Amino acid sequence: MNSRFVARIVLSVGLLACAGAVSGEATACGDEVAPAVDHRIMGVARAEKDLRDGKYLASAGSVIRMMPDVRSFKAKKDYALVGRAMRTLAVAVARGDGALALDKEVDAGTLKGWAGKTAEDRAANLSWAASTMTALDGFKKDDAGVKTDLAEVLSHVDGRQDEAMKMLGELADKDLMTSAEGYAALARLRDRAGDQSGRQAAASKCEAMTKNAAICGKTAPSGRS
Repeated sequence: MNSRFVARIVLSVGLLACAGAVSGEATACGDEVAPAVDHRIMGVARAEKDLRDGKYLASAGSVIRMMPDVRSFKAKKDYALVGRAMRTLAVAVARGDGALALDKEVDAGTLKGWAGKTAEDRAANLSWAASTMTALDGFKKDDAGVKTDLAEVLSHVDGRQDEAMKMLGELADKDLMTSAEGYAALARLRDRAGDQSGRQAAASKCEAMTKNAAICGKTAPSGRS
């Protein structure tokens, strides 16, 4: 058998073995190291898509399953994958008004603290969401998407609604609102303040940005006791 042909077979087998070894951990192949595959990249992207599609519980569940200790994470300036996951979960928590009914999707140990079964638990969840988004906004001051999400989160936090309405109003005036939910929050807050013309303007903008007009209703976020 031709020695050059044999050498090609050996090289091919080695490359296939090296490729097959790549899974969840870095694997050495000769002088090269095959990089680890971080499945969280696709997981976070899926969670972000679920949130955009209005599936906030599925979105939150994905993040919590991937990063069960996410509550203890600190937002970092590089705003990498973990920052995206924290932002996604923070907005999902707000859209659940501090309560995430994930019992069928996440085991009890992972779920701990997120169910929001008491007023104190819901307040703690919303406080985490608000502090997380505030930190991310501090790193991304010119990011209208982060600012919109921060204001939406604050619209659910007792004592922060006036601040949220001001932020959302400024974004709307500059045509920088990045989500229908941002306009929905502004509509609810203006309704709460008795500004019906302002509520209608925000609701109309909301309806123009979403296929789910139900989110653009006119009632203010309800406090839970």
